Amino acid sequence: MVALRRKIAFVAADIVCINIAVLLAFLGVYGINIPQEILKILPQVCIAFTVISIPIYYVFQLYSSLWKYASINELIMIISSSIIASLAAYIYCTFLIVSIPLSVYLLYCFFSMAFTGGTRLSFRILRRLRIVWSGNGVKEYKRVMIIGAGEAGAMVIKELKNHPEMGLKPVAAIDDDKAKHGSKILGVPVYGGRERIKEIAKQKAIDEIIVAIPSAPRSD
Repeated sequence: MVALRRKIAFVAADIVCINIAVLLAFLGVYGINIPQEILKILPQVCIAFTVISIPIYYVFQLYSSLWKYASINELIMIISSSIIASLAAYIYCTFLIVSIPLSVYLLYCFFSMAFTGGTRLSFRILRRLRIVWSGNGVKEYKRVMIIGAGEAGAMVIKELKNHPEMGLKPVAAIDDDKAKHGSKILGVPVYGGRERIKEIAKQKAIDEIIVAIPSAPRSD
């Protein structure tokens, strides 16, 4: 039921965003002096863009993804669906409604990408704020060091940050790859290689160490 409500909310938001994107595209091309012949068919154009875009978004699974875990794949989905929707709208409107400057479709594509991505991003921002607020109830944190600043380390850090109720706060990362030294992984500094584990553990008052190197041999 929650998933259905979320889908309905996204569809409703997309319908509003699509129509705003169409209006902004026309304003971007014509300014406030939109020709009368365009104004007359503008409602029809808005409906066409909406009816075309929503099913394409659905095909590209924009209503199925868990946006709290959104990554580069979801960004590609948004870009691809916006381009396909703009192209489909161009073909439909050109042959069945009226010839509209190509720049309108290009601007619409840009605005639809921005708005579609923005609504999903706002979902993540709101969730992050909720996590931060909920985490304020945790009185004491254990300071955690992550051994391994690769994909596994990033997953561990992300989970710890997404679940502050666990009371584990990642504050330092260690990795033998010198190219990563001095950088940050999801906001957590990579201080150096394994030779600095004891030093950093003492310096940062580490309470717990998590080894996030799936490929590490037992001896290591």
